[in-house]
Amino acid sequence: MEEQVDAGRTKTIGVSNFNVGQIDRIVKSARIKPACLQVELHVYLQQRDLVKYCQQNGIVVVAYSPLGSPGYNKFTANFGIASKKLPDMLHDAVIKAIAEKHKKSNAQVMLRYLLQKKYCRYTKKRNSVQTQRKHRRIRLYSRC
Repeated sequence: MEEQVDAGRTKTIGVSNFNVGQIDRIVKSARIKPACLQVELHVYLQQRDLVKYCQQNGIVVVAYSPLGSPGYNKFTANFGIASKKLPDMLHDAVIKAIAEKHKKSNAQVMLRYLLQKKYCRYTKKRNSVQTQRKHRRIRLYSRC
């Protein structure tokens, strides 16, 4: 990847799903350290040690699945994969109470949490329903 940066084909290098040991090895041995790390990160999976390491080393943390994976079991069922017991963060009582207090949706509270922690977040837009939700996300920046 460093050769790609040198050739001008990319500006930065990013990694995904690395742990502290893996990133540390890269930081110590690579000429160009990663600019960002994309990992699953949300209110139920905060990965504090990993995030702290990245912040101390100037690596931007990009959170994927910031709302958890509510569609995971439906998706994997199409391939005959057994379902997993996953937390239903979108209906969590604590998150719901915070959302009601601030007149926001549970998803807005969960995304705002990541923004307040200064994490980038990556959300997928799968259909027109999520496109409609984009307008509600804009209101996410209003005071929570």
